[in-house]
Amino acid sequence: LTIQAGCAISEAESGFLTIHSGENSPNFGQMFHLVEDSLLQILKIENDDAATDRLLYDLSEQTRRFSPYRRHDAYNIIQTRNIESTRYPWWTWAMTLPAKRHLDETVEYHGRFLAKLRPPGVHIRVYDGRHAPKLCEPYVLVKGPNLKQVEWAVKVMREDMIRHQQKCGCMPKWE
Repeated sequence: LTIQAGCAISEAESGFLTIHSGENSPNFGQMFHLVEDSLLQILKIENDDAATDRLLYDLSEQTRRFSPYRRHDAYNIIQTRNIESTRYPWWTWAMTLPAKRHLDETVEYHGRFLAKLRPPGVHIRVYDGRHAPKLCEPYVLVKGPNLKQVEWAVKVMREDMIRHQQKCGCMPKWE
C-alpha cells in the first residue's frame, strides 16, 4: 500500500494499491481510516486477530509522511489507531521476533521471555509460534497511551533481546 500526494486511487501494474491525495485534503484522515477498516475486515475474514496490531503499525510506518498519526524517531515508535476506543491513539512499537531454524526444518521463535516485563500502563504482546499470526511473521508488540512509558519498555526489551542474542544464534539480530 502506498499513499502519496495527488488526487486519485489506482492499482499499479505490480498489484499494489496506491492512494493519491493532497497533503492538506480535509478528507485524508477519513480516507486513511477507510483503508484501515478495509484491511482489518480482511483480517477478520481470515480469522487472524494476532495480525491486527502489526497491520496497524506497518500501515502507519509505511505512510510516514501522510499518516494522520504522529511518530517518535527513537526506536521507531509510532502512533497507531486504537480500535478499542476512538478517543486516543496508541503509541506503538513492533518488531519481528528472531528465530532459530533447526535441521528438521522446524522454526523456533525467541521472545516469550519479553512478555515478563510488566510496566504500568503498557501492553506487551508476544505473538510467537504458539500464538502466531497467519498473515505476518511472529512479532512482539508494545503499546500504550503514554509515549515515555512505551519508550522505556521498548528500551528495556531491546536490551533484554540483545543480551539473549549474545548467547544464542537466533536471527535476525536486534541492534
